[in-house]
Parts: sequence; C-alpha cells; structure tokens
Amino acid sequence: MDKPRIAVFDEWIPFHIGTEIKLPENDNPINWSEFINSPEFLLTYDNGSRKEYRLQDEKAIDEIHRILKFQTCPICKSKMAPRPQDFNEQIYICLTYGFWGGRGSRMDNVSSKIGLRGVLGIYKPLVPLQDSTTEYLVSHLKKHPDQLPNIGPKRAEKFVMDLLSDYSNCEVKNVGGYKDKGIDGYIIKGDEISSIVQIKWRENMNGAESVKVIREVAGTLLARGIPSGILVSNKDHFSKDAIEDANLISKNEINKLGTMQLQLMDYHNILDMLEISNTKLTDKMRIEDWINFEQGHHVFDGAMRISDDFVKMFK
Repeated sequence: MDKPRIAVFDEWIPFHIGTEIKLPENDNPINWSEFINSPEFLLTYDNGSRKEYRLQDEKAIDEIHRILKFQTCPICKSKMAPRPQDFNEQIYICLTYGFWGGRGSRMDNVSSKIGLRGVLGIYKPLVPLQDSTTEYLVSHLKKHPDQLPNIGPKRAEKFVMDLLSDYSNCEVKNVGGYKDKGIDGYIIKGDEISSIVQIKWRENMNGAESVKVIREVAGTLLARGIPSGILVSNKDHFSKDAIEDANLISKNEINKLGTMQLQLMDYHNILDMLEISNTKLTDKMRIEDWINFEQGHHVFDGAMRISDDFVKMFK
C-alpha cells in the first residue's frame, strides 16, 4: 500500500503584478535559491507597533511572465503541470521539485478593473509527513552527494534506516540513541528480525573500509543468533580483504541458524538508495494531492499587506 503524500507549502510569496501580459523571448528562469534568500520588500505602513510590506521585486514579476509563457520549472527545466483553474487563476506546478507559480485574483475581487496578483513558492512532497527532514536530505544529497559527511553519525543512523526502508521495501527499525552491542537497526519482516544493520559513518569518505569492521559485524551476528546482516559505510569502497571476508562469512552454514549472509553497502550504494528514495518521495505527487487553498485562505490573499513576521523569515 502506497504511503500518503501531501503538499506541504514551505515558502510562498504573494504580490501585485497588474494585468499586462509580457511575452519574454527567452526561457531564462529565476535563480530560486538566490531570490528566496533576499527578496525585495517595500515598507508600506508603519504606525510604530505594526509594519506592513509589499513585495517589490522585478525578478519575481518577470518569473511569473516566464512561467505563463514557457511553463517550465526553473530548477529541473521540465514542463510544469497546470492547476485546475478557479476564477481567472493560472497556476503551474513542478510535480518533481515542488516549484510553483502563477497569477490571478482574490476570490472576492474578480474584476477586469482590479490588478492581478502573482505568487511564487515551493512545496515539499513528503513520505511520510512527519519525516520532512529526511525528505529534505534525500533531495539535497541527491544533488550534492559530496556533503554526506556533513551529516553527523547519530543523524546518519536514522537517515540510512529510512533509505534502507525504501530500498528494501520493508520495515527498518532504528535502535536509536544508544549502542546495542554493535547493532544500529533491524530489518523486520513479518514479526521477525530478518537482518541486523550496522552503520559506519566517516568524516572522510575517501579510501576503503577495513576488514576489521567486517569481523566485528560477523561476531555480532553470531552472538545475536541472527544469520543476516547489512553493513553500510559512507567510505568510497570496502578493502579487498573486507570483501573477501564478507564473501567467506556468507558461505558459512551455522547449526540452527542456516546460511550466513553479510551484505556490504558503500558510498556508491548509498547514491543508489538516494535515487530510489527520491523517486518514491516525488514521483507520485499529483495535482489532486494539493491542499485546497479555498478552504481557509486563498493563494493571492495577503499580497498587499505582508506582515513584519513574514518578511523576517526571508532575512
């Protein structure tokens, strides 16, 4: 059964755009990360206790006109999907990277005499909803795998368990918070522990993981009476001796346990898992999964009176 997906709106800005239709000649998209870190707001009201702003940024206005003509995502350059129109809305969404934008009117101001409003934003498609941090890591590290060592060992344990869960399509339980005699997690099939998981997370990914770690994990398998184990390391590869020992261990028949099996996963396997997890996190987002903005608020509300607290989020 597929896990539920829901669009969580992380960053979005409404603004006035007018009724003019521009037709840019070239598909030159906005640099979203640069824009969202420093949008230009104009102070429009200040009574000493409350301030209000409007977005005053030509880059945002130009981006709306680009989206309306080319309908391409500035992040991945793929075609964006149109949202079913309400009133005079024209909103397009990238179902892979979550970028969205368009223009239209407030629900109670649909008139040719009233200027239109634009909106740009990012949503996060999450699986499951409470794992937003893992979702972000998957998307970020898929684009920047060299930053794997920047994840601390404790966080890496939970992160790798989430990857393994998607990769093996089964339940993976993180031991969490403490060491349980060389075990960082379990793979659960049915009601039984089918494998133990050990993670070695290094600050330096270069070089090989040593044979010493293989022997430690083998000892843990025997001590726990569990014949199957997975050793995950963010090192570039395992040493020749480590691979040979893992192969020898995997050929052993242990009385009452059966055939031993020790699977090694290095940096390159982690990249494979990132690819699979990224696909599972994003490939099934549909227009129908969008939150209905008309239930409670509207995408174009607030364009004229942006609060001081809202503006502070972008500083």
